[in-house]
Amino acid sequence: MVKFVGVEEVKKLIQQEGIENFTKGVMARVKQDFAKWEEFDKSPRHATYLSEGPIELMPVANETYYTFKYVNNHVRNNEKGMISIVGYGALADSVTGYPLMLSEMTLLTAVRTAATCAMAAEYLAKPNAKKFGVVGCGAQSEFQTTMLADTLGLKEVYYYDIDPAAMEKFAANLQTNQFKLIPMPSAASMLEEGVDVLTLCTANATQDPVLQGKLPAGIFINAMGGDAETKTELKRDVLDQADKIFIEYFDQTKDEGDIKCYGEEEAKDKVYAELWELVSGKKPARENNEEIIIYDSVGFALEDYSVLTYVYDKIKDDPSIRTLDLIPELEDLKDLYSTVG
Repeated sequence: MVKFVGVEEVKKLIQQEGIENFTKGVMARVKQDFAKWEEFDKSPRHATYLSEGPIELMPVANETYYTFKYVNNHVRNNEKGMISIVGYGALADSVTGYPLMLSEMTLLTAVRTAATCAMAAEYLAKPNAKKFGVVGCGAQSEFQTTMLADTLGLKEVYYYDIDPAAMEKFAANLQTNQFKLIPMPSAASMLEEGVDVLTLCTANATQDPVLQGKLPAGIFINAMGGDAETKTELKRDVLDQADKIFIEYFDQTKDEGDIKCYGEEEAKDKVYAELWELVSGKKPARENNEEIIIYDSVGFALEDYSVLTYVYDKIKDDPSIRTLDLIPELEDLKDLYSTVG
């Protein structure tokens, strides 16, 4: 029988540990898996671009487990009273090919993305960072803010969204946290304020840049919203200001990330390192407080592997977790017809 982890099971797991502790656990698993990068069979996600939005499959595997995530991005869903981005994932035994767990991945994607970005910030933000800015107050924003603020000890959070209702929602959700919330009039005002860490998590589905202008010395930009061939948050004039650009996986980011503005060959020269090189110590992280560093994040399947295996380790021996009969039980292993005949 296959374990089934739905929304209620994920909510229960997170509430039992607290969102910060749960995300820290996922962050530790992400770091562990990126350090084992070369053990994984990897490929860019498979995207099907339909008229209403892309649908993507994200597989990765090693000799122990195979995982994949299904995820969409239908920006007009909100007009229909539906969530724009939803996902589910599966984990299977690599030795037998048997599925072990089917899980919701809408909540878990927000958690694993925050965990991965916080891991990157731990290496790439300057150690005396105090001011955190977030542009885009949608579904990912609170996860990003709480995890980055907790990881870096940030006390001031500046926030902006083109939708005032999203800003109100963001402030209401985070009003009890131990940092000061400061609304801003624009993305550019974040740079004028001199934020030390800036997360861009917009749902911008165009090639229009979210951020323009001169970057302050020492800033770390976590650009995670431009994650498709049709989406851009940072244009070339901003990327050119970076002393170092980090990514997850070049074969995917060259087409989906903001570095696509360079073209493949120039992008190879512009990218300083992939995350696994940072985690494994093959490339140095921040080397001084003046460096401008950009993490061009698009989300990679290994992060889904990390959160799925993290959850599976917690629930695999729990008899209360629901199961699904996805595999027929056969007395004669070659006689499938008898189950329906």
